[in-house]
Amino acid sequence: GAERALKQTLGELAQRFAQLRSPEFRDLWRDVEGIGSALLARLHGDADRLVGVEPGDILVARSVTIRDVIDLCAAGAAALVLEEGSLTSHVVVLCRSAGLAAVSGVRGALEAIDDETFLFVDGDAGVVLVGEAARSRRNTEASAPTTAPQAEPPSPAASRLVDETGRAIVLRANLDIDLDADRARRLGADGVGLWRTFYLYLGRETVPSEDELAAIFAGTLAEFAPAIVTVRLLDLSGPFAERELPHELRGLGDCRGVRLMEQRPEVMDTQLRALMRASAAGRLRILLPFVSELEEITSIAARARFHADDLGVAMPQIGVMIEVPAILMQIDDVAAASDFLAVGSNDLTALLLARSRDAPSARSDTGAPAVLFEAIRRVVEAGERHGVSVSICGEIASQPMHAAALLASGLREFSIAPRLMPTMRAAMAVALGSAARNRELLG
Repeated sequence: GAERALKQTLGELAQRFAQLRSPEFRDLWRDVEGIGSALLARLHGDADRLVGVEPGDILVARSVTIRDVIDLCAAGAAALVLEEGSLTSHVVVLCRSAGLAAVSGVRGALEAIDDETFLFVDGDAGVVLVGEAARSRRNTEASAPTTAPQAEPPSPAASRLVDETGRAIVLRANLDIDLDADRARRLGADGVGLWRTFYLYLGRETVPSEDELAAIFAGTLAEFAPAIVTVRLLDLSGPFAERELPHELRGLGDCRGVRLMEQRPEVMDTQLRALMRASAAGRLRILLPFVSELEEITSIAARARFHADDLGVAMPQIGVMIEVPAILMQIDDVAAASDFLAVGSNDLTALLLARSRDAPSARSDTGAPAVLFEAIRRVVEAGERHGVSVSICGEIASQPMHAAALLASGLREFSIAPRLMPTMRAAMAVALGSAARNRELLG
């Protein structure tokens, strides 16, 4: 439609403006973008909402943005069926975290499924049933005998997992739009291993202020205290529409991770100062996203220390997200310059295999040996040599089928969506028990 054509044209223009040598001419992109945003709002008819659903609806689409998913959750949508995307795409990761049933990579869904069609969507199995098959499945489940309600999952302290040396296996929560600390703890979370902060910036005309960010960070740190909360600095990744971002963050092109410091240093400084002000409320760790060079670590760390000294607060730990393959070639230097490391398995897998994490083929890349048995091993061994902890997040970290391999690789810290923790904890307990039995048999 016209909207799609306009978005494509705006994307091409954004790239062309970004390549201009003159800063003055590059800044003119904001004027062009403003016209484009106004046109999109006129075409959609509703500048504030792209997706309109009723509670219980299932949305079938070619693709959606992260903001659309947030709107779907708020509206009470039952499920999402996408022609594009994969298990590791940003949209599906958010759906999994929010508990919204979603199946991606369903080619031809828009042609095969009519409006008002009855659907049955099983997000865990990746199944979409249509029409009579969906009604039959629903009736079968409705007539099945009910089971007794499950007991509340035990707290981390009551069900602590340890390896053969007595070292604890730590499961921390991924935080997205759900910041419910009590629920995360009930499901077994021992703090936060990854808090993606770009959700705080979506749907705004201006970036959040230092005071606003400091209040949000302090509140969450206090709720999870005394457990660790790991905050990932702003990373402009994911399927964002330009109009969903504050004006200061539009038209940046390829500006992943810490590269934002080069393009919009005031935005990164605001976030760093807010984190320093909030740090006294709990145990804060700061995670640097999409690092590709050692100098990026030292540069951000220096800025963080400047703000900490200026505010008279203790310097929190600074860690690096290992998701760019180039950083593996410098892993010992990176480990020596970091307080902790975190493997971002979704992006690392995609970049190692030269495939988009949003492509349907990425479904088969989840357990890629290149990530499980080589890249992860290098990071873990570097962490051991330099005495820094290593954690992992992403799809691999939440798949029970990979529990034994991840533990065998030396990983002892995991960051996953809270709702997936009970299942992953059980899989790890089985893997640890099997390993112990094998050692007994081998004498």
